[in-house]
Amino acid sequence: MQKLWGKHGKKLDAQVEAFTVGKDFLLDMELLDEDCAVNEAHAKALAKAKIISWHEFEEIKKALGELKAKGKEGKFAIKPEQEDIHTAVENFLTEKLGAAGKKIHVGKSRNDQAAADLLLYSKKKLSELQEKTAALAVELEKFAEKNSHIKMPGYTHSRKAMPSTARIWAGSFVESLKDDIELMESVKALTNKSPLGAAAGYGTSLALDKGMVAKELGFAKVHENPLYAINSRDKYESAVLFSMCELMLTLNKLATDIIIFSGEHFCFLELPEEICTGSSIMPHKKNPDVFEILRAKNAEMQSYLFNSLVNQNSLPSGYNRDMQLGKEPLIRGFALAGECVGIALHVLPKIKVNEENCLAAVSEEMLSAEKAIAMAKKGVPFREAYKLQKT
Repeated sequence: MQKLWGKHGKKLDAQVEAFTVGKDFLLDMELLDEDCAVNEAHAKALAKAKIISWHEFEEIKKALGELKAKGKEGKFAIKPEQEDIHTAVENFLTEKLGAAGKKIHVGKSRNDQAAADLLLYSKKKLSELQEKTAALAVELEKFAEKNSHIKMPGYTHSRKAMPSTARIWAGSFVESLKDDIELMESVKALTNKSPLGAAAGYGTSLALDKGMVAKELGFAKVHENPLYAINSRDKYESAVLFSMCELMLTLNKLATDIIIFSGEHFCFLELPEEICTGSSIMPHKKNPDVFEILRAKNAEMQSYLFNSLVNQNSLPSGYNRDMQLGKEPLIRGFALAGECVGIALHVLPKIKVNEENCLAAVSEEMLSAEKAIAMAKKGVPFREAYKLQKT
């Protein structure tokens, strides 16, 4: 087994190796498809530049397809001594193809390769999350339509303010989710640039068709500056995590409202037994734990964003190994967001609105603003009408 950076006769201290590798050999299994795609596109560029033959390219392409299949079948794993997905894939190609596998790395670095992998992964995962979020918005739209006739109090400062409806309440989250989807789309557009060809951050002397590589991988364009292609690592991850934080804030507010509105002091919403937990000591308890955990998960997502942001502090230009630590919060962030939208999708259709309790809570004082406006329509100065209602 050959490390990509290894030198003949040199052996790294075992404790240093374990510390620097960290969890990469585990986390990088998420990036198998992306790394194979990057290697295939790069191999095509090498063939076009006559660095390898087209026959070798076809061999590499076939082998990468086999490797992806092994990954899906659970028959491929990255060994700790391989460090990461890039070494594992190149080792596989070398063992299977010999010389052709040894040629794959010319003209690229683990720096631009890792950046490309994460960008492709982020694009894929953001699209999946957008689709799931859109499904949740549709479910909330159904909820709003089904309960559109139900009046309920609207609140400011956690106090009764003005009459509202279940449709307005649920619809507010529909619009918020649509904004979250749009923000994710903006982040996808921002990060839709191929870093390949930047190599270690200063380009390569090989005449590789970077535009073709970008097109093969589905990127909209190529990074103009090779150094920024590397400097943008973690910066882009932070942008992605920020968009997911906004989504989690929407879910946080939705969960908080459901907890409050389903409590005995409001009883606007009814939660079935099947989605509530109980108490180990109090037989009567019916706890909204699923929504409390959903609400709390927002803090976990914010911790991933904070991790990503502070990891960039005081880094000089060029690749620094610190950047490798930006991978874990990104991968964990996607897993968390997907799980949270999924559970919201699962439980929302089970919630019912108690029309009687909602209507009973719309009390007379909540009409004060409308009464003042009605007087203003008849010519009474609004400030005078306001004072009359207040007294």
